[in-house]
Amino acid sequence: MLDDPDLGLSPGQAGDLGSYATFGMLLGALSAGTVTDWIGRKKVIIGCTTVFSLASAVCAMAPTLGVFGVARFVAGLGLGGLLPTTITLVAEYAPRGRGNLMIGLLMTAHQAGGILAALLGLWLVEPFG
Repeated sequence: MLDDPDLGLSPGQAGDLGSYATFGMLLGALSAGTVTDWIGRKKVIIGCTTVFSLASAVCAMAPTLGVFGVARFVAGLGLGGLLPTTITLVAEYAPRGRGNLMIGLLMTAHQAGGILAALLGLWLVEPFG
């Protein structure tokens, strides 16, 4: 984004945009347990997945940097609530003695998905812009 002259971002602004999702994840993770106690894990997982997905779509179509920043924050809220809730669910349903392995696989798959998405983006940017 720093290399795109149309955006006119300074390194500080780019850093701010990058941190909005992380701050949203912090708040989402801190509130997930309480919300899960109120409405249940299934509803939290569905809600967080929906919030994350819709906010990610808004990021992709954001008309301004302000909208992009807010959408990144909201996506972070969804992802932040999703991760601890799914970790808890996996730990509860994992076969006895395999909980740590299953949580490790979950977190590895999450990181691998992020890496694959970045690689796919690099591959698609050239032909599609």
